[in-house]
Amino acid sequence: MEGGHFLHKVLDKTFKTNFLFDASCVSVRHKDGNVSINLKDTLGVRKHECDFLLNATGIQNDNELPRKAGIKIGKFAVVVSPFMQTNFPDIYAAGDAVDIGSFSGSKFGIIPTAIDQAKIAAINMLGSEVPYTGTLPWTTLKVAGINLTSLGEVTTGLGIQEECVEIDSDTGVYQKLFFKDNTLRGAILIGTKQNLHTLKTLTIQKASLKEVKEKFKH
Repeated sequence: MEGGHFLHKVLDKTFKTNFLFDASCVSVRHKDGNVSINLKDTLGVRKHECDFLLNATGIQNDNELPRKAGIKIGKFAVVVSPFMQTNFPDIYAAGDAVDIGSFSGSKFGIIPTAIDQAKIAAINMLGSEVPYTGTLPWTTLKVAGINLTSLGEVTTGLGIQEECVEIDSDTGVYQKLFFKDNTLRGAILIGTKQNLHTLKTLTIQKASLKEVKEKFKH
């Protein structure tokens, strides 16, 4: 939440944007090339004119081909074993083609997961039996020219605590680290990609708070 508000302020300052939070769409009208949307928030229902409307609705797998082939389908996609093997011994699957229910707790829809699973599938297709043990979830992208990174576990609760917060409104840089049982479990970076590789390594190693502070001591 804090990082979201920080990004909000940076975007407001840089692009003079206007964000509406806790609002829901009541109706959309498109007439004579003009678009308007009615949004309901704490102030009631208000009409907003739009140059264009972008509606993010998510995606859904096309399972027609594997289903016709007799491959087992879970709630969303193809079911695989820990070795990325389908119910057909010679057919393997990885990435977005794999049903999220095959690996409880894993994060799907991100490139690192697809890469790790593809490596395991390839190894096992060559005759080995190496299980997929999970992927450190991380993603990095640019929004309006601003670097954003989410790495590992970044939701407080369940023992996760926030530490080592850096907020610099002047430079637009925000960094927050997350620890559990005194070990690094995740990080959020806004406005910078500096130290990303190091933080990823330390998160995988579950480095202690002391080790992290030593690593970044100036």
